[in-house]
Amino acid sequence: MQTHRRIIMKYFLSLILLAASIFTKAQIKLDQKDLHNLIAIAELYSYNTDARGDQFAKSIDSLRTPKLNHIVDALIAVGKGDHTILETQFLARPNEEELVLWYVIREIHYNRTNEKVKARPVVAVANEVLSKQIDSRWLLDNYYYRIHGGIASLFNEADLSKYNFNMDSLGFKDDTEKAIFFLNMMDALVGGRFKVLQMMKNNKKILEFCGKLPTFNGKEYFYLKTLTTQILIGLDSIKQSPIMNGTLVVFTVH
Repeated sequence: MQTHRRIIMKYFLSLILLAASIFTKAQIKLDQKDLHNLIAIAELYSYNTDARGDQFAKSIDSLRTPKLNHIVDALIAVGKGDHTILETQFLARPNEEELVLWYVIREIHYNRTNEKVKARPVVAVANEVLSKQIDSRWLLDNYYYRIHGGIASLFNEADLSKYNFNMDSLGFKDDTEKAIFFLNMMDALVGGRFKVLQMMKNNKKILEFCGKLPTFNGKEYFYLKTLTTQILIGLDSIKQSPIMNGTLVVFTVH
């Protein structure tokens, strides 16, 4: 059974999306305060990607603007690592502009941490993201990756077996977006966690976490039809996507 599921997952990872790529043409103009505060949030996040601690929350709270409020709220919720992160305001699909702002945070973070290239001025990084076309699926994937730490922290102790992710109510445009959400949530819940437990051969703990998993659209994750009917991102995109680092294990534990 494990071999069968590995083959299925490799099949999905080897398919190339046939439909045309969907791009968000950013060209977002921020006023000076929004740009300055967004960069400051990104730099704070880059040094504390778990968004933990009262000082972090206090610092980014001071950077609020009407345009950045939801980003601040989401990062504070991630840092709490409690049921707050399951509120619809954080699980629902953000609008296109906010998704681009989250991508600015991503690029500033990797600009600082990538040791293979010389770091560029953060303003240049931000302006480049704000002015270029970005595949909307990348943008959505990035958002859920940025908040998935809060889900992972919550699941360390919480029993979510009675919780249901109602993906039909989260504003997704199509099944591809639902699949991106699903993979990010499963990665947060079991991705790295199950990898470690499998290496430790702690099957008892794996089964314990399996019993606490939530449902998606009222069904257990392995019944979700989205993954068997919808190709996700292109092969190249999947290879580089952070969510794929731990997703394979999701399909091999049962």
